[in-house]
Amino acid sequence: MNALRFLLLALVMTCVFKAQAQNAPSDLTDFLKRFQLFEKHHNPKVRDTMPILKPDKGETAAIPNAIKKNRGFMIDPVTRLQHYPQLGKVYDPETGYSISYDPKAEYKIDVQAGKVYKGDMEVKPERRGSSSDKG
Repeated sequence: MNALRFLLLALVMTCVFKAQAQNAPSDLTDFLKRFQLFEKHHNPKVRDTMPILKPDKGETAAIPNAIKKNRGFMIDPVTRLQHYPQLGKVYDPETGYSISYDPKAEYKIDVQAGKVYKGDMEVKPERRGSSSDKG
């Protein structure tokens, strides 16, 4: 009888953990929903080059950065995500997730599975420490 109980308990635990493993955490789901909205409506307006002294040639030169690369970011007014164009990152201060971002690339975002694809390659969101990590 004990063996039957143990087998039943093991089966239930396996099913419960398998069901939990298939869904992304709620913070990741929230980040991916907002990243999906950001990626859909974000038009890159920042260029890393500027015209040189003779603009008729069509040549460009790199823009000098007066601030540190890790401090220059833009806040998306709709999603509140922070876009660091010189680092190629998008960061969410609410959930602590960040992801590498190329504005010229096309992304496919599967919110339920918690996966992001840049073309055919999977890009994994990274979690940083935040105030919402208290759980």
